[in-house]
Amino acid sequence: MVHRLFCSIAFAACLPLGAGAPAASLSAQAAAWDRPNYTVRSLLRRYYGRGVTAPSMNVVECSGDWGEVCFGGDPEDQSCSRMPGCRSLREQTELLERLRTTVEGRPEDAFAVGQAVYTFLRLGHPDEARQLVETCATVEWWCMLLRGLVLYRTGHPGAAADQFDQALDHAAPDLACRLRDIGPLLSGSDRSRYKAQPCGSRDSLETWFWWLADPMFSRTGNDRYTEHIARRFQAVLHEQVDEARGRHHPDTHETQLVRWGPEDSWIGQPFHAFTSRQAARYHFVPEGELFASVGALEYHLETNDAEGFTPVYGRFVFLPSQFVRFRDGDSMVVAAATDLTGTSTKTWFNATSVLVLSDGPDQFRMVSGTNPRDATIVFATRVNATPHVGSLEVTGTSGAIGHRRQGLSAVSTQGFGVSDVLLYAPVSGMPPRTRRLAIVQMLGTTDIEVGTNVGVYWEVYGTAPGEAVTRRVEIRVARAGVAARVLGWRVRTESPSAVSWVESSSGRVDSGVFDLDISSLEPGTYTIRLILTTERGERAESEREFRVVSP
Repeated sequence: MVHRLFCSIAFAACLPLGAGAPAASLSAQAAAWDRPNYTVRSLLRRYYGRGVTAPSMNVVECSGDWGEVCFGGDPEDQSCSRMPGCRSLREQTELLERLRTTVEGRPEDAFAVGQAVYTFLRLGHPDEARQLVETCATVEWWCMLLRGLVLYRTGHPGAAADQFDQALDHAAPDLACRLRDIGPLLSGSDRSRYKAQPCGSRDSLETWFWWLADPMFSRTGNDRYTEHIARRFQAVLHEQVDEARGRHHPDTHETQLVRWGPEDSWIGQPFHAFTSRQAARYHFVPEGELFASVGALEYHLETNDAEGFTPVYGRFVFLPSQFVRFRDGDSMVVAAATDLTGTSTKTWFNATSVLVLSDGPDQFRMVSGTNPRDATIVFATRVNATPHVGSLEVTGTSGAIGHRRQGLSAVSTQGFGVSDVLLYAPVSGMPPRTRRLAIVQMLGTTDIEVGTNVGVYWEVYGTAPGEAVTRRVEIRVARAGVAARVLGWRVRTESPSAVSWVESSSGRVDSGVFDLDISSLEPGTYTIRLILTTERGERAESEREFRVVSP
């Protein structure tokens, strides 16, 4: 079994399932996981009910982002607003030893084992937590949940996911439903649709969600999912601590734990506990209607306050990029590029770069990038003409991970149409005559420095040879607050911000190029819009947003 293999690798004192302390059947549904052990409850109540006993000082703010250890390193000790902590080492040791003794006498007590493992973990004793969980003799799915939590918090996410998955397949239905619940991570119509489904009917929605929220398509497993189950399970154990102290655990706090994880910071007057940005830095859940239109989804790595997660395997860096779609028979070609110029060369030395395109939870196409010039990496591949998620992933030997993800709408394969607008860097003043050359020259960013020469390439589909097609290029300010100046076009213009001309089509697939002169544009955000009309009155449009920046 997979979990046995991980067990033998990760645990020095690990016993294979069925050996050592006798555990109940994995398929058993009932466990007294929520039936309190009053000895354990009394220990927790007395420990957290004491006043300050350790030498400490009053402070008004404590932040994990500043490298400070808040609550004495114990997220359950939120009544402690002093540093370095409120409990003496002797008190901590006494609590841990009494919990250990209780579990040794009652290894079949799910509540006692759970609280002991949880306490050893959060007080910084993972080896002892690992040894305790292997004495667990209650139903095996509860033991596996605890084993998964220890594995995950000690840096073995793959093994933890295996334990969690097996446990959830056999756990008490109400608990399994609670641990899987993604409601707090959804909004709007997505949340309404999800909540309208009974727990047993949500599997397909949850599978869809975790596919979209997977931090890296090129990496085995999904650590964001594993983190979610770990947070949910810790919220259950935290609720038991609250109840032992005579407190009510509000739904709002569980939502906070699910979105950001345990609190590691606080600010006083009035007192407010929160999770530091360092502990929950990245936002991998896309924005938009997740269950409606994959192609319209937007990903913002660090700019959302709805949820956060920091993986243990690397520092993520947002990649500049350009994605372009072309019609290709009954399929589409997706080209992408990224520019690493603005990042440290050392960071990406001998880096591995891939573009992964996925149109479903089990459908992934991965292509490696090439470096045609300087620090620009380009990718191109042919896929089904369906909505996809495109993920640029560059992994450096330093541990940094370049990341850019984008929803890509389907390309129509019939009738009159136009490709995406591609921005390219002219080479020797010669425009690209083929799609392949345009892709090789495409920019790896849509941020264009003042004074840079930029070309625009596109393709036209569904015209007859010799058919006249009117082509119009417009530039407009995309966001208020940026003043537009007279644009210096290299062809005759009808207005200061647009140019149009008529060309005869050379066939069913035709291409067009345009020199974009941005020399007189002020720094700001703009949109280049391409409008094509045929003699038959058919119309097609495409646009690209770009930013003019100072060098």
